[in-house]
Parts: sequence; C-alpha cells; structure tokens
Amino acid sequence: MRLLNAFFLFILLSIGNAFAQSAYEFTVPPGWQQTNADGIVVLKASDNTQHSLVVMLFPVVPMNGNIDTLFDAYRASVEQNFQFQPAKVTEKVRGQANGAENVMLAGIYSTSNGPRTVVFFGRAENGAFGMGMFVTTNVDNIAANVQQLSVLFNTLHLSSNAAQIAAANAGAQQSEPSQQANGTQQVQPPSQTNQQQTQSSPPLMPENSQEPASKPTLE
Repeated sequence: MRLLNAFFLFILLSIGNAFAQSAYEFTVPPGWQQTNADGIVVLKASDNTQHSLVVMLFPVVPMNGNIDTLFDAYRASVEQNFQFQPAKVTEKVRGQANGAENVMLAGIYSTSNGPRTVVFFGRAENGAFGMGMFVTTNVDNIAANVQQLSVLFNTLHLSSNAAQIAAANAGAQQSEPSQQANGTQQVQPPSQTNQQQTQSSPPLMPENSQEPASKPTLE
C-alpha cells in the first residue's frame, strides 16, 4: 500500500506533458468553466460565486487490483497532498452501471483554511481507474449545484483508450528512477513529501472574488 500511495503522489505532483491527455469524457455543466492543470481537469461554476464548488478529475491509472484498493490508496494520497484532516467520513457506497464500477465516499475535512466538505468518487472502466472529488466550503452548496452535478455525472465516463492513457501515466512513473540518476526531482514515499506537496498543489478552492491563477492554493 505504501508503494501504491507513492505512485499516486507521483501522478498528482508530476508536471509537464506526461499527463496532457485526459481519459475523461463528459458534458461541462451550463455556466461552468473548465481548466486543466498538469493533467488535472478542474471544473467550477464561473458565474456562481455564492455557491462555490470545485470538481477535480485526476489522471487515470491502470486497473490493477480491485476498485476498493485503488480508491483507498488514491484517496489517501489526495488527502495527504492537500493536507486534508478527516473530521467525519461516511462509509463507501458502491455501484455498477453500463459496465463500469463506481465507488463514492463523503466527509468533512479540516484544512488550514477551515472546514471543507469533500466527496471522493472513483470509476473503473475500460481497463483504467479514474479518481475525482468535489469540494465546497458548505454542504448546502452541493444542493445548490445538484442540477449541474447531475449533468456532469450522468455523462461522465472513461474513454475507450483510457487503458492506454493509464499505461502511459504508469510508464512515466517507471521512468522516474532514471531521472533521479540525472539529478532531477526525486519522488519520495508519502511520509517524506509533505513540504514538496504543499508547494506543488494543483488548484482547489480559489478566492470567490478573484479569477483562478494557474496554480492557486487552497483558500
């Protein structure tokens, strides 16, 4: 599990062209804005600052093992990367639809900027596993955006070439030891990468009054 967590941390922290192609196909909800940061798809209501909610879709990985193991490991890495401290977490909910397996878990998390409601969701389809989450400052914002979220999740799936994209992601991770030998960034186990993650976090909750920067921090 420790090595699996380290792999997911590499996926989250890698920068460059390795994860430029997304394996997700979906309909952007009306009025929402889509951006991409280092292979992470970020969706946010562009004209609704009162009910701010951010959805993030992380790079896919190969479907090796069962969905519960992949979901738990990926979620643990995301929690560490964003320094989420769970205050209250629900049980996982599982389901199947149209040949895909789905799992979801919600929780209240403590962060350096106050409590956040976070819903993690994972999908196994076409030989790949995709992980995402949506985050808000207030659980009521989920209800306020329920129609937009329905548009997103009713159309979200992994593309037919998701397995190839996942394999490319894994190949990028496997090439990291040779990069280490050349003196480039070293990927360490999760327990040793806390400072590194804080500096490299992708966008999550920008200030409502500002346009998102390319890599805003958790606000």
